[in-house]
Amino acid sequence: MTLALLLTAASGAWAGWTGGTYTATTNEELGAIIVGADATLTINEGVTVTVSGGISAIGTLTVKGAGMLTVTGANGADGANSAEYDGGGGGSGSAGFTGTLIVDGATVNLTGGNGGNGGSGLQYGGNGGSGAAGVSGSITLNIGSVTVTGGAGGNGGHGGFRDGSGGRAGQAVTETITAWTAEESDDNSTWTAIPGTTSSKRYVRAESTAPAVEVIINDTKTEASFEMPTYDMDVNYELVRDMSIQMTAQVGDGTQEQPRYRVKKDGNNKFIPADMEITAVPALFTVNDAIEQKALTQTQDYIVQIYAIDAEGQPTGEAMTFATFTFEPGIYAVKAVAAQGSDYDGETALSNTFKLFQGYPVTVPAGECVTYYRTDDNLKLDEENTVAKLYTITAVSNDKATATEITSANKEMPFLIFNSSDKDSTFILLPTETQTNQTYTTWFVGTATATTIAASTDAKTNYAFNGKQFVWVRTALPVAANKAWLEVPTSTARSIALVFADDDATAVSAVSGSPADKAAVYDLSGRKVTNPAKKGVYIVNGKKVVR
Repeated sequence: MTLALLLTAASGAWAGWTGGTYTATTNEELGAIIVGADATLTINEGVTVTVSGGISAIGTLTVKGAGMLTVTGANGADGANSAEYDGGGGGSGSAGFTGTLIVDGATVNLTGGNGGNGGSGLQYGGNGGSGAAGVSGSITLNIGSVTVTGGAGGNGGHGGFRDGSGGRAGQAVTETITAWTAEESDDNSTWTAIPGTTSSKRYVRAESTAPAVEVIINDTKTEASFEMPTYDMDVNYELVRDMSIQMTAQVGDGTQEQPRYRVKKDGNNKFIPADMEITAVPALFTVNDAIEQKALTQTQDYIVQIYAIDAEGQPTGEAMTFATFTFEPGIYAVKAVAAQGSDYDGETALSNTFKLFQGYPVTVPAGECVTYYRTDDNLKLDEENTVAKLYTITAVSNDKATATEITSANKEMPFLIFNSSDKDSTFILLPTETQTNQTYTTWFVGTATATTIAASTDAKTNYAFNGKQFVWVRTALPVAANKAWLEVPTSTARSIALVFADDDATAVSAVSGSPADKAAVYDLSGRKVTNPAKKGVYIVNGKKVVR
């Protein structure tokens, strides 16, 4: 095997090395070296070979023996000073070792070159140069010791207006091998640098020792014994924690499995948080480290990615950040992803889900009512409502049902939503902690799921609501979820009028086809109306009537 070496320094025994192997028997100091083909360097015990300027191996360099190899990359040049303009930037250092290295018994120290200092300038100081990686390539450690250190960044130069910034320190290894990962062989003697990860290390040290095994046989050669070998492996590195290991992302304070947050539309018809400032939203998301028993810091340690969740509980669509999140009503979960340059790597599993909701929208025809019923929330009308009111049925007598106004409805309380406007409208019902003290008749019942109102019998007469009055159910009638109806003991009425009990004791009746419909009709301003075409509230015989 032929070894080609290009030496920047003429001194040292390596200058005469022309074969595939070379043994260093005395201390040597050399300049930058380029190894042109596969080569083997053996360094005897007690001998140190020092290389200033780095080693570049086109082939594979194997270092053996019990001696020491110390390699330092070239430092970057300092930036030029300027008495009139800006100072020059410092140059970057060069890697301590570039290529493929096998260490088989020696002690090897590899250090990247330092960045040059920035020059001083009349206006701005030059920036310092970047330090170089200790290694740009791969290392296989069989037996021996390897220490890898990145070079320091250069200092920024002084400037009249502004000083230059310091250069970036070098990694232990370059992007092709960005982490020193120990991979243990079957005989526990080999540690190898593995490419393909994403963490940066500034200092790496590894050792491997494989003592010889001596087998002792007795004189009669009937027994053999040996001392079990031990292997010492030490790896010192800058800690980079995997976020998938015992780190959890959480939404809310942990008291609810699926917390929910209300949203509303702003003046631009975009959804925004309804009960908090948008700047307070990031505080809803936390990441806890169960090993170090601490909470991590957003943007410094991690960033939040938000996922929409489908009906099967799986993420759907692209991940969103706070900047791209639209706050559309739906079910969501988050992941925490390690921030660039943090002490963490990877990402957490999905958090608990959370719900964004606008409330419960209910569409009510103009001048009519709809029934409503829920078992999970006390409800009130949206604060922005001006035309709807809530009522519950407090009494049923013969052919009339008395509706009493309420400001909120308790869960499991059937109630009515009345639209007093002259157009069909959708109203938002909101959960509330407030509970009403108003009672309601037990004949007024509701359902949280779609069901069927049974046909009336001799023992019980059922009445479904048609928007203005309750009408007799002759045959079984399907009814949607969140609706209510009347279940009255024996009654002969074919319809039950809805009568609103106002504070001023004025009755509001809605009996379709009653004699009151044929009497004089006035609007709420007192003007007489002939055959009113629009739905709404009118005065008939001194009473408010819903048409």
